[in-house]
Amino acid sequence: MRPGESIVNDARPLLACLLPVRNGADDLPDYLEGVARVCDMVIALDDGSTDATPELLRASPLVAKVLQNPRRTTYTGWDDAANRRRLLAAADEFAPRWVLWLDADERIDPDDAAALRTFLDTDALPGFAFGLQHFRMWGDHYDPDYTWIYRLFAHRPGQILPDQRLHFDPVPVDIHVHAWVETTIRVRHLGAATEKRRQARVRKYREADPAGDWQSDFGGLFAKPEGDLPRWEPRPAGLPVLVPGVVAADRVPLGAPRAVRGNGGRAQKLVCLLPARNCAHDLPAYFESAARFADAIVALDDGSTDDTRALLEREPLVKVLLTNPRRESYREWDDATNRNRLLEAAGALNPDWTLSLDADERLDVSDAAALRNFLEHDALPGYAYGLKVCSMSGDLDHYDAGSGVRQPLRVYRLFAYEPGQRLAGRRLHLVPVPESIPRSRWLETTLRIQHVGNLTEERRRLRFSKYEEADPKREYQSTYGHLLAPPARVLPWQPRDPNLPVLAGIADAIGLLDELDLDGPVISAIVISRDDENRIERAVGALVAQDCPEPFEIIVVTSGTDRTADIVRSRFPQVTLVELPRPALPGEARNAGLSVARGDYVTFPGSHIELPQGSLAARVRAHESGYPMVTGSTLNGTRTWAGWASYFIDHAAVLPG
Repeated sequence: MRPGESIVNDARPLLACLLPVRNGADDLPDYLEGVARVCDMVIALDDGSTDATPELLRASPLVAKVLQNPRRTTYTGWDDAANRRRLLAAADEFAPRWVLWLDADERIDPDDAAALRTFLDTDALPGFAFGLQHFRMWGDHYDPDYTWIYRLFAHRPGQILPDQRLHFDPVPVDIHVHAWVETTIRVRHLGAATEKRRQARVRKYREADPAGDWQSDFGGLFAKPEGDLPRWEPRPAGLPVLVPGVVAADRVPLGAPRAVRGNGGRAQKLVCLLPARNCAHDLPAYFESAARFADAIVALDDGSTDDTRALLEREPLVKVLLTNPRRESYREWDDATNRNRLLEAAGALNPDWTLSLDADERLDVSDAAALRNFLEHDALPGYAYGLKVCSMSGDLDHYDAGSGVRQPLRVYRLFAYEPGQRLAGRRLHLVPVPESIPRSRWLETTLRIQHVGNLTEERRRLRFSKYEEADPKREYQSTYGHLLAPPARVLPWQPRDPNLPVLAGIADAIGLLDELDLDGPVISAIVISRDDENRIERAVGALVAQDCPEPFEIIVVTSGTDRTADIVRSRFPQVTLVELPRPALPGEARNAGLSVARGDYVTFPGSHIELPQGSLAARVRAHESGYPMVTGSTLNGTRTWAGWASYFIDHAAVLPG
């Protein structure tokens, strides 16, 4: 092997096309011939075809896997979301680097296919969903008023798609609209290219969606295209794939509904579930808070001995009130039974969403507004959403930021209501999420709950006593001593940033995007040196001479008492020099270099190493292939008998055998 060659080879397929298809035998021969130009494999699902579709799929060497639904004679029962979820899960077996949804009546021209392949191999970044320009064909002409379809993203095992049955963007839910990026790659749609095909498509959607719940104009193809239509032209040479400066969020306002929900356009109805006992002192402030975001409250008075029940009966927001017999202690407290009764009773109000919020919990004005906006536009049924619990201290203007055992909690309390849901869990300390929502569908949010149960020392003692009564044998939690701990770090409460996304992780991603330096180096080479004046010139010179297709930077960190820094400064003015004021150990020196590094990747060649030509390029290629850490072989640079002896002794632990 020549110096500088990469030994890393990502054997995964670059691109897999995912194909849900029904009765596509007329389209498949042309589809399979065309898609071979763009993808490495096809994973297909035959959705109950009555023609030769399954036979054609199995006969194609490009089709790596065929999933099958039972044969049916109409499109009644078509569940596009379920089909696409099965296809995406099936892709895990092959671990492609990228996946593309391309239907049987869609084509990508050879020139667009070549541009797409090059883009995926060079510039495309995981974590984004890429939009393609979707053109409706009409014979040899096309409607220039194209739409964006978001169908391309990096594959990652366990990705989850939205739960809407028809007409949705098949983008994993963890890729927010801020990370939907438009491209110049074109898709020709043949599904309504003739009058006969247009009528067949309308019949298909009328069968699948007779009430028009999911879309009223059958995919925008109810009518013929109007006017003089241009003839299709090849892709312009040199056209960049990315549309400069444009992402989906620039074109689609964040306030626009993400998808048709089939609820006639009405506002989403949120019902709060409130189990309450002896909390009359908390209820007025609770009602004031809940009125900011909830449409109704379903409450349960769990045997209170104070005015809790009377306050619940008088509150207009409480639409359903359940009761348990009066009792003097918390010994018979069964939180699981209470919450299941509340969830079942909520069905009488036909809610879209339910939120479990206790009497000692609040949402401030800013979080309440963010919650309502999230439910109206971005929240998806079938998922449970977690909220951050902030322990308030003294008043609602201060909170305990926590340390050690007092770290903020994340509680999963918000989900879309469905009849028959059931909460699983033990009597106390259950997570109030239905059994039908698996853990893989629990998503964190940046929404905050203000918890006033620890507001004062007296309240902390009362809360501790409550759990002492309810769980004297510590069957449900090993200790409750932490409930008595005073605040660890009190900070002022701040209103929510109005630009902060609700889904957690998206905020971090947007912050990273804001800081992304597209003109910066791809890799940073950091050399640490301590009294190396006799060899630093050779080491840094080998780095400066590297032939690398990507921009790179060199950082030299010096410490000690000799002329190393002066040599670097005079001989290599293009190098970033960091001079430490005292002799430094390797860890301190590397951290000093890391603090000024700007590259996406970092490498630490030693001051006693002359990097072979091509080494930086090989490192970048390996990282871009998806490897988070890259190592290399150390070649012997001292070709004497003593040099070889030193080489074998120094590297004895990693020699073959």
